Amino acid sequence: MSETLIVTSVVTKTCLKEFLLLKYSCELFNTCIWYVSCDSYSDGHLREYDNITTLPFDIEDAQSDHNSANPHGREQFLKIILNKFLAIERALAENSYCVFLDSDMLFLNAVDSTIINLMKNPEIDFVVSPHYSRNPENEDRYGFYNVGMFALGNVEHLQQWKYLTENCEKFNLYYEQKPFELILSNFKTLNLPINYNIGWWRFNNERTQARINQLTLVDDEVKFGTLPAVNFHFHVFKEPAGYNPGKFLVNKVMGLLKDSNKPEYQQLLSYHGQLSEASF
Repeated sequence: MSETLIVTSVVTKTCLKEFLLLKYSCELFNTCIWYVSCDSYSDGHLREYDNITTLPFDIEDAQSDHNSANPHGREQFLKIILNKFLAIERALAENSYCVFLDSDMLFLNAVDSTIINLMKNPEIDFVVSPHYSRNPENEDRYGFYNVGMFALGNVEHLQQWKYLTENCEKFNLYYEQKPFELILSNFKTLNLPINYNIGWWRFNNERTQARINQLTLVDDEVKFGTLPAVNFHFHVFKEPAGYNPGKFLVNKVMGLLKDSNKPEYQQLLSYHGQLSEASF
Protein backbone atom coordinates (compact mmCIF):
# COMPACT_ATOMS: atom_id res chain seq x y z
CA MET A 1 0.00 0.00 0.00
CA SER A 2 1.10 3.57 -0.71
CA GLU A 3 0.90 6.49 1.71
CA THR A 4 -2.55 7.54 2.86
CA LEU A 5 -4.54 9.59 0.37
CA ILE A 6 -6.80 12.35 1.70
CA VAL A 7 -9.60 12.35 -0.89
CA THR A 8 -12.56 14.65 -1.50
CA SER A 9 -15.47 14.06 -3.84
CA VAL A 10 -19.09 15.00 -4.60
CA VAL A 11 -21.82 12.37 -4.85
CA THR A 12 -25.52 12.45 -5.76
CA LYS A 13 -28.00 9.60 -6.12
CA THR A 14 -27.42 9.34 -9.88
CA CYS A 15 -23.69 8.71 -9.45
CA LEU A 16 -23.71 6.76 -6.17
CA LYS A 17 -22.88 3.45 -7.84
CA GLU A 18 -20.01 5.07 -9.68
CA PHE A 19 -18.63 6.55 -6.48
CA LEU A 20 -18.82 3.20 -4.72
CA LEU A 21 -16.86 1.66 -7.61
CA LEU A 22 -14.33 4.51 -7.39
CA LYS A 23 -13.96 4.00 -3.63
CA TYR A 24 -13.60 0.24 -3.91
CA SER A 25 -11.09 0.38 -6.75
CA CYS A 26 -9.03 3.16 -5.19
CA GLU A 27 -8.84 1.27 -1.89
CA LEU A 28 -7.65 -1.89 -3.62
CA PHE A 29 -4.38 -0.05 -4.18
CA ASN A 30 -4.35 2.93 -1.79
CA THR A 31 -5.18 3.66 1.84
CA CYS A 32 -7.78 6.46 1.81
CA ILE A 33 -9.60 8.91 4.05
CA TRP A 34 -12.63 10.51 2.35
CA TYR A 35 -14.52 13.80 2.67
CA VAL A 36 -17.65 13.62 0.54
CA SER A 37 -20.25 16.29 -0.19
CA CYS A 38 -23.43 14.41 -1.01
CA ASP A 39 -27.19 14.61 -1.29
CA SER A 40 -29.35 13.15 1.47
CA TYR A 41 -29.96 9.89 -0.43
CA SER A 42 -26.23 9.20 -0.83
CA ASP A 43 -25.56 10.29 2.74
CA GLY A 44 -27.79 7.46 3.93
CA HIS A 45 -25.53 4.95 2.16
CA LEU A 46 -22.12 6.54 2.79
CA ARG A 47 -22.26 7.43 6.46
CA GLU A 48 -21.87 3.73 7.31
CA TYR A 49 -18.24 3.79 6.16
CA ASP A 50 -15.74 4.55 8.94
CA ASN A 51 -13.32 6.33 6.60
CA ILE A 52 -15.87 8.75 5.06
CA THR A 53 -16.88 12.11 6.49
CA THR A 54 -20.13 13.07 4.75
CA LEU A 55 -21.20 16.67 4.18
CA PRO A 56 -24.89 16.49 3.16
CA PHE A 57 -26.54 19.13 0.97
CA ASP A 58 -29.99 19.67 -0.52
CA ILE A 59 -30.53 19.58 -4.26
CA GLU A 60 -33.74 19.86 -6.28
CA ASP A 61 -32.64 17.89 -9.32
CA ALA A 62 -29.65 15.58 -8.98
CA GLN A 63 -30.22 14.52 -12.62
CA SER A 64 -28.62 17.75 -13.80
CA ASP A 65 -25.18 17.57 -15.40
CA HIS A 66 -22.82 19.69 -17.47
CA ASN A 67 -24.86 18.98 -20.59
CA SER A 68 -27.97 20.68 -19.20
CA ALA A 69 -29.56 22.76 -21.93
CA ASN A 70 -31.81 24.90 -19.75
CA PRO A 71 -30.85 27.61 -17.24
CA HIS A 72 -32.43 25.80 -14.29
CA GLY A 73 -30.53 22.61 -15.04
CA ARG A 74 -27.25 24.54 -15.27
CA GLU A 75 -28.06 26.29 -12.00
CA GLN A 76 -28.65 22.95 -10.26
CA PHE A 77 -25.44 21.52 -11.67
CA LEU A 78 -23.52 24.58 -10.49
CA LYS A 79 -24.90 24.04 -6.98
CA ILE A 80 -23.49 20.52 -7.07
CA ILE A 81 -20.13 21.82 -8.29
CA LEU A 82 -19.90 24.41 -5.53
CA ASN A 83 -20.14 21.64 -2.96
CA LYS A 84 -16.75 20.35 -4.09
CA PHE A 85 -15.28 23.52 -2.57
CA LEU A 86 -17.02 22.75 0.73
CA ALA A 87 -15.57 19.24 0.80
CA ILE A 88 -12.09 20.59 0.07
CA GLU A 89 -12.40 23.28 2.74
CA ARG A 90 -13.41 20.69 5.33
CA ALA A 91 -10.59 18.33 4.35
CA LEU A 92 -7.98 21.09 4.52
CA ALA A 93 -9.26 22.19 7.93
CA GLU A 94 -8.14 18.78 9.21
CA ASN A 95 -5.27 17.82 6.89
CA SER A 96 -2.23 19.38 5.23
CA TYR A 97 -3.46 18.57 1.71
CA CYS A 98 -6.19 16.76 -0.22
CA VAL A 99 -6.82 15.38 -3.67
CA PHE A 100 -10.19 15.81 -5.38
CA LEU A 101 -11.58 12.94 -7.47
CA ASP A 102 -14.69 12.93 -9.62
CA SER A 103 -17.00 10.07 -8.74
CA ASP A 104 -16.78 8.50 -12.22
CA MET A 105 -13.29 7.03 -11.94
CA LEU A 106 -11.78 3.57 -11.86
CA PHE A 107 -8.39 2.87 -10.25
CA LEU A 108 -6.15 0.07 -11.50
CA ASN A 109 -2.99 0.98 -9.62
CA ALA A 110 -1.64 2.92 -6.65
CA VAL A 111 -0.90 6.62 -6.68
CA ASP A 112 2.88 6.76 -6.56
CA SER A 113 4.21 7.73 -3.12
CA THR A 114 6.49 10.29 -4.75
CA ILE A 115 3.44 12.04 -6.20
CA ILE A 116 1.66 11.97 -2.83
CA ASN A 117 4.73 13.58 -1.26
CA LEU A 118 4.65 16.27 -3.96
CA MET A 119 0.96 16.84 -3.22
CA LYS A 120 1.95 17.43 0.41
CA ASN A 121 4.80 19.78 -0.48
CA PRO A 122 3.81 23.33 0.62
CA GLU A 123 6.07 24.75 -2.11
CA ILE A 124 3.64 23.41 -4.75
CA ASP A 125 0.28 25.19 -4.89
CA PHE A 126 -1.66 22.79 -7.13
CA VAL A 127 -1.09 19.35 -8.61
CA VAL A 128 -3.12 19.32 -11.82
CA SER A 129 -4.18 17.05 -14.65
CA PRO A 130 -4.00 18.33 -18.25
CA HIS A 131 -6.62 17.04 -20.64
CA TYR A 132 -3.89 15.84 -23.03
CA SER A 133 -6.57 15.92 -25.73
CA ARG A 134 -4.53 17.58 -28.50
CA ASN A 135 -7.70 19.48 -29.36
CA PRO A 136 -6.94 23.21 -29.01
CA GLU A 137 -10.47 24.39 -29.88
CA ASN A 138 -12.08 22.23 -27.19
CA GLU A 139 -9.51 23.16 -24.60
CA ASP A 140 -9.91 26.85 -25.41
CA ARG A 141 -13.60 26.55 -24.57
CA TYR A 142 -13.64 23.96 -21.79
CA GLY A 143 -10.23 24.50 -20.21
CA PHE A 144 -6.74 23.08 -20.56
CA TYR A 145 -6.97 21.13 -17.29
CA ASN A 146 -9.47 18.54 -16.17
CA VAL A 147 -11.02 19.34 -12.80
CA GLY A 148 -11.86 15.71 -12.07
CA MET A 149 -8.47 15.20 -10.43
CA PHE A 150 -6.27 17.76 -8.71
CA ALA A 151 -4.61 18.34 -5.34
CA LEU A 152 -3.78 21.33 -3.17
CA GLY A 153 -2.78 22.19 0.38
CA ASN A 154 -3.83 25.79 0.94
CA VAL A 155 -7.51 26.64 1.30
CA GLU A 156 -6.86 30.30 0.50
CA HIS A 157 -5.82 29.29 -3.01
CA LEU A 158 -9.40 28.20 -3.62
CA GLN A 159 -10.88 31.67 -3.27
CA GLN A 160 -10.10 33.08 -6.75
CA TRP A 161 -11.31 29.86 -8.34
CA LYS A 162 -14.46 29.74 -6.25
CA TYR A 163 -15.35 33.35 -7.11
CA LEU A 164 -15.01 32.79 -10.87
CA THR A 165 -16.99 29.55 -10.59
CA GLU A 166 -19.84 31.20 -8.69
CA ASN A 167 -19.98 33.82 -11.47
CA CYS A 168 -19.18 31.55 -14.43
CA GLU A 169 -22.35 32.44 -16.36
CA LYS A 170 -21.77 36.14 -15.81
CA PHE A 171 -18.23 35.86 -17.19
CA ASN A 172 -19.21 33.32 -19.90
CA LEU A 173 -16.84 30.68 -18.52
CA TYR A 174 -17.38 26.91 -18.60
CA TYR A 175 -18.44 26.05 -15.04
CA GLU A 176 -15.39 25.58 -12.77
CA GLN A 177 -13.11 24.11 -15.43
CA LYS A 178 -12.24 27.20 -17.49
CA PRO A 179 -11.87 29.31 -14.31
CA PHE A 180 -9.38 26.71 -13.05
CA GLU A 181 -7.15 27.30 -16.05
CA LEU A 182 -7.35 31.06 -15.58
CA ILE A 183 -6.44 31.11 -11.89
CA LEU A 184 -3.56 28.65 -12.24
CA SER A 185 -1.48 31.34 -13.95
CA ASN A 186 -1.11 32.82 -10.45
CA PHE A 187 0.19 29.65 -8.81
CA LYS A 188 3.02 27.14 -8.86
CA THR A 189 1.63 23.96 -10.39
CA LEU A 190 2.77 20.42 -11.06
CA ASN A 191 1.33 18.42 -13.98
CA LEU A 192 0.39 14.79 -13.44
CA PRO A 193 1.72 12.48 -16.19
CA ILE A 194 -0.57 11.02 -18.81
CA ASN A 195 -1.07 7.68 -17.00
CA TYR A 196 -3.22 9.47 -14.38
CA ASN A 197 -6.84 10.56 -14.93
CA ILE A 198 -7.06 8.75 -18.26
CA GLY A 199 -10.24 10.23 -19.72
CA TRP A 200 -12.10 9.14 -22.84
CA TRP A 201 -11.39 12.57 -24.40
CA ARG A 202 -7.73 11.56 -24.79
CA PHE A 203 -8.68 9.07 -27.51
CA ASN A 204 -11.47 10.71 -29.51
CA ASN A 205 -9.98 12.76 -32.34
CA GLU A 206 -7.89 12.05 -35.42
CA ARG A 207 -4.62 12.93 -33.68
CA THR A 208 -5.27 10.75 -30.61
CA GLN A 209 -7.37 7.76 -31.71
CA ALA A 210 -4.30 5.56 -32.12
CA ARG A 211 -3.57 5.94 -28.41
CA ILE A 212 -6.16 3.26 -27.70
CA ASN A 213 -3.61 0.75 -28.99
CA GLN A 214 -1.23 1.80 -26.20
CA LEU A 215 -3.61 0.28 -23.64
CA THR A 216 -2.31 -3.26 -23.21
CA LEU A 217 -1.81 -6.01 -20.68
CA VAL A 218 1.81 -6.58 -19.66
CA ASP A 219 2.33 -9.33 -17.08
CA ASP A 220 -1.40 -9.10 -16.25
CA GLU A 221 -1.21 -5.36 -15.50
CA VAL A 222 -2.92 -2.67 -17.60
CA LYS A 223 -0.35 -0.33 -19.10
CA PHE A 224 -0.70 2.95 -20.96
CA GLY A 225 2.33 2.70 -23.19
CA THR A 226 5.20 1.81 -20.87
CA LEU A 227 3.51 3.32 -17.78
CA PRO A 228 1.11 1.65 -15.35
CA ALA A 229 -2.45 2.87 -15.95
CA VAL A 230 -3.28 4.40 -12.57
CA ASN A 231 -6.89 5.58 -12.99
CA PHE A 232 -9.46 6.00 -15.74
CA HIS A 233 -12.11 8.71 -15.97
CA PHE A 234 -15.35 7.54 -17.56
CA HIS A 235 -18.94 6.70 -16.70
CA VAL A 236 -19.33 2.98 -16.05
CA PHE A 237 -23.00 3.09 -14.98
CA LYS A 238 -24.35 6.57 -15.68
CA GLU A 239 -25.17 7.97 -19.13
CA PRO A 240 -25.44 11.77 -18.92
CA ALA A 241 -28.26 13.05 -21.12
CA GLY A 242 -28.81 9.47 -22.29
CA TYR A 243 -25.45 9.11 -24.02
CA ASN A 244 -22.03 7.95 -22.83
CA PRO A 245 -19.25 9.21 -25.13
CA GLY A 246 -16.68 7.19 -23.17
CA LYS A 247 -18.36 3.81 -23.63
CA PHE A 248 -15.68 2.68 -26.07
CA LEU A 249 -13.02 3.18 -23.41
CA VAL A 250 -15.11 1.44 -20.73
CA ASN A 251 -15.41 -1.59 -23.05
CA LYS A 252 -11.69 -1.57 -23.77
CA VAL A 253 -10.66 -1.42 -20.11
CA MET A 254 -13.22 -3.98 -18.92
CA GLY A 255 -12.02 -6.34 -21.65
CA LEU A 256 -8.43 -5.99 -20.44
CA LEU A 257 -9.49 -6.68 -16.85
CA LYS A 258 -11.31 -9.84 -17.90
CA ASP A 259 -8.20 -11.05 -19.75
CA SER A 260 -5.98 -10.48 -16.71
CA ASN A 261 -5.28 -12.90 -13.86
CA LYS A 262 -4.32 -10.15 -11.44
CA PRO A 263 -6.28 -10.80 -8.20
CA GLU A 264 -7.17 -7.14 -7.66
CA TYR A 265 -8.65 -6.91 -11.15
CA GLN A 266 -10.76 -10.00 -10.57
CA GLN A 267 -12.00 -8.57 -7.25
CA LEU A 268 -12.85 -5.35 -9.06
CA LEU A 269 -14.85 -7.17 -11.73
CA SER A 270 -16.73 -9.08 -9.04
CA TYR A 271 -17.64 -5.89 -7.19
CA HIS A 272 -18.65 -4.23 -10.46
CA GLY A 273 -21.03 -7.13 -11.02
CA GLN A 274 -22.51 -6.70 -7.55
CA LEU A 275 -23.11 -2.99 -8.16
CA SER A 276 -24.66 -3.73 -11.54
CA GLU A 277 -27.27 -5.89 -9.79
CA ALA A 278 -27.88 -3.45 -6.93
CA SER A 279 -31.29 -1.77 -6.90
CA PHE A 280 -30.23 1.75 -5.86
